[in-house]
Amino acid sequence: MTRSRFISVGSFASRCAMYINPMCISHLAWLGRVRLLGLILRRRLAGLVACFGALMLSGAPALAEPSDREFWPEVNVFVQTSDHSRLMFLASRTRDREYANAVDGTWGVHFDLLARRLPSFWATALPRMEQHWGLWFRVGYNHIVAFDGPGADENRWLAEVTLRSSPLVAGIQVANRSRIEWRDIGGRDSWRYRNRLRLERGVEVVDALGDGVGGWLNSLGLVQIVPYTMLEFFYDTRVSGWSRRYLQTGVEFEMARGWGIDLYFAAQDGLNGSSASVNALGAVLTLRY
Repeated sequence: MTRSRFISVGSFASRCAMYINPMCISHLAWLGRVRLLGLILRRRLAGLVACFGALMLSGAPALAEPSDREFWPEVNVFVQTSDHSRLMFLASRTRDREYANAVDGTWGVHFDLLARRLPSFWATALPRMEQHWGLWFRVGYNHIVAFDGPGADENRWLAEVTLRSSPLVAGIQVANRSRIEWRDIGGRDSWRYRNRLRLERGVEVVDALGDGVGGWLNSLGLVQIVPYTMLEFFYDTRVSGWSRRYLQTGVEFEMARGWGIDLYFAAQDGLNGSSASVNALGAVLTLRY
């Protein structure tokens, strides 16, 4: 009786081994393929970042032939309406942005809807003011007032989608925004498509500058710095072609209690005579509620 049980148990174990061994081998092979795929993706992503950096550098000289140098102030106010939505109010004053020698004022209201969150363990690499926002949609309205020069008042309705990657090489993230604008400019209708690619890296101020300087700045309220660079192209139906290239490089300083400052340098290259070529320094005050 005991011997027969022993034989049956041994037979059962041998049969399990027959199934488990191929499963283990298959699992190890699968892990090997996953690791190989991860290595290939990391190399491709590194190549993408390198190519985009080269694009930025190659575009910079072409963008550095301005007709003027300006200062563009702006205020953005975000109001959280739920865990998945928010309102954004903006006001700005610019010169030479839309038209040469024209001073414009812009105010607008936008609604953002969060569609996909990024995992929480990536949060330290994200800009604090955009934590967990991996994919979101925006609809809104901007009104542009021509204060001086050859500009015209404009009513602008817009819709856009933004996709932000998880941290890639060295924690750098890639964010791509596609926007379409329906424009009423002085009673004339047109539309414009804009595509923007942005590289960013959020860094805690203590990690970036150490306990000495970083700790002192942190005690003053500075929590995180986010260096970034972005390149945007515009397609305008008024000229039936690409009308503008826009390069912006700056640093976001994100403070405690939900506010921050973005200081940047912008270089705009007007194509087909549709807009001005200009270099500008900009400052954006961001408030969050």
